[in-house]
Amino acid sequence: MALPNRDVLGSDLVNQGEFKVAIENLRDSVASGTIDSTSINFSTDSDLTLTDEQNASGYYIFTDNTTVLTDTRNIIISTDTRNIVVKNSTSQTLTIKTATGTGIDVVSGADKGLFCDGGDVVDVLSGDYYTESEVDTLLDGKQSSGTYNTIIGTDTDINATTGTMIDNISVTDGVITSMGTRSMTSSDVGLSLLTQDASGTQLYLSDDSFTYSTSSAYTDFRITHIGGGQDIGTVLRIPYNGIYDTTTASSANVYVDSANKFYRNSSSIKYKTDVQDIEESYINNFFNNARPVYYKSICESDNKDWGNWGFIAEELDLVDKRLVEYEQKEDGTLEPEGVQYLKIIPLLVSKVQSMEKVKLTIEELQIEQLIQSKVNEYNEANGTSFKSIDSCAKYIIMTSYKHYDFCCNIIAWQTEVWEKFRELDNFDNFMDKMPDFKV
Repeated sequence: MALPNRDVLGSDLVNQGEFKVAIENLRDSVASGTIDSTSINFSTDSDLTLTDEQNASGYYIFTDNTTVLTDTRNIIISTDTRNIVVKNSTSQTLTIKTATGTGIDVVSGADKGLFCDGGDVVDVLSGDYYTESEVDTLLDGKQSSGTYNTIIGTDTDINATTGTMIDNISVTDGVITSMGTRSMTSSDVGLSLLTQDASGTQLYLSDDSFTYSTSSAYTDFRITHIGGGQDIGTVLRIPYNGIYDTTTASSANVYVDSANKFYRNSSSIKYKTDVQDIEESYINNFFNNARPVYYKSICESDNKDWGNWGFIAEELDLVDKRLVEYEQKEDGTLEPEGVQYLKIIPLLVSKVQSMEKVKLTIEELQIEQLIQSKVNEYNEANGTSFKSIDSCAKYIIMTSYKHYDFCCNIIAWQTEVWEKFRELDNFDNFMDKMPDFKV
């Protein structure tokens, strides 16, 4: 195949840039009205051969408004050497070619710049212009045989200890004639500030050091700020058998905020100020308004079939914000994210304590009523009118009083009852073991 447009471009290699400019100029001329485009509508569902008048154009718009094409169709153009632009507005692919040469497909909806070299239609910009044999012909004599330009490197891995790298390349007349290599250093991979000590357990970055030590159970990581003389200490300990499999009976004492920062929880008095008892109104507010719920989690790491008990953070936010964990958004607003369940425990303890106090008051009242019943029974049997055990107490010094024995016995029995109640600390057990009253 002859080299197309060689005379026009004045070069052994086709200048794709100049061809692109020529095609764009052709498009601009049509757009500005300097030259007219040729619109051709298919009247039959078959190949189409352009007339002499149509071949004189350089810009074609093909449509199938009258007869819709059902398959790829050939557009046969003349063998005149020229640049053309084809806009395919049909529903099928069009093959632009000469009667005997090869052509180029222009898919439906495409707008493509092409070149006819007198025999074939080619797409210069897509690289379909030359055959392999023509490329070999063009390269003949441009480079002598040899293998000196095939060496790229001597090592396939990149590291700072055993790797080598290309240090220099010599080129003569566009051909690589020699190459030098050298060992790769840490500075070549951006580690010039990072050094390692002789033991291999300490790394230095500028004036900070990051050290690690190992034992049979764990690895410790430690940070020391050398310039400031501050040893931060061990910042992370990783057990050899993994964090998940290393368990403890201790309560959780690590908090993770929305910025992925770790904090150690503490309850020591040295971290507290303005310590007061919890006001009863806060306790009642929580128990009257907090809504415990049952739910199934949709979190990625949770079992979707398991049920859970808990609270809704958004609901608890309206009850007591101190019990809610928040995420700070980019605009500075706080969004409820979780519930601080540990902070609910003091409210529960306070509630239980108050219930115990109420329970104790009721039980004490029952014992007082029991003691009073003994006084009432004696009154009915003996015609006396002791109003309470206190009215009996004033007669225990009057040994000649007719009801002296009863007064002494009821006072002594009362003392024994209260001692037994405090000893057992359980009203049900007390009723089973309450001392007998004898007049």
